Amino acid sequence: MIKLDIKTTPGTEAYMSKLPKMVREGLVSGVKDSINFGKDEAKKSFGMPNKPHNKTGKLSNSIKASFLAGVNQIKGSLSSNEVYARIQEEGGVIRAKNAKYLSFQIGGSWVKVSSVTIPARPYLNPAIMDNLKAIEGIITASILKGVK
Repeated sequence: MIKLDIKTTPGTEAYMSKLPKMVREGLVSGVKDSINFGKDEAKKSFGMPNKPHNKTGKLSNSIKASFLAGVNQIKGSLSSNEVYARIQEEGGVIRAKNAKYLSFQIGGSWVKVSSVTIPARPYLNPAIMDNLKAIEGIITASILKGVK
């Protein structure tokens, strides 16, 4: 499982319960909308250069947006529970464990290797980090809508 969290910092948590109700509701709505926006952006990236391939759609369809709004925090998460989600996001080496070799087909021919290096193909982190301006706009618009 891989998970990306966006949450308030400890310094801002003390102020969360003191926010006027309309501002807080706008902030909560904005963070919720932002995490769903991030989910959509992550899904759109599949098949793009340096992103995961989208052969079956299984990884893309496994992306979940979750949200929690407590008294002192607001937290949004993007995650996937597919076993290969982390290796796609971060890259790494897959080694044979229960056999001498990994065996798989490439172009109709069987190949045996002791390990395979998977390049990083990040899709969750960039969905948020590459869209910070848009996310800021979503949250700001939501807060302003709440106080009008």
